[in-house]
Amino acid sequence: MKVLVTSFLPDSVGMFSIGWLILLSRKEYLNPIFYAFIDRQKIRCKQQLEMLIIFYVLWYIIEYSIKIFKYGKDVKNNMSFNREANTYRKKYKERKAYGFVSFL
Repeated sequence: MKVLVTSFLPDSVGMFSIGWLILLSRKEYLNPIFYAFIDRQKIRCKQQLEMLIIFYVLWYIIEYSIKIFKYGKDVKNNMSFNREANTYRKKYKERKAYGFVSFL
């Protein structure tokens, strides 16, 4: 996982993640909240590798399409991948492979 500080991002964005790359608009964003974000992203990257990335994307699209009707605007907080990442954020080592399935 790479973290880059760049002036390319406006300050209103703050931090942005694309797969294994995290972009920050200022060094001041390197704080405890950022490190919680990093732990969450580590879990998301592990999920992607477990599902060979393409199946992760397909699963995400299908699950999103189904849950958008049930949860509306709050759909991202109720996705199985996100719920697992939030649950194991501080206990990264305790996470089991394919643990997101228990959050369906």
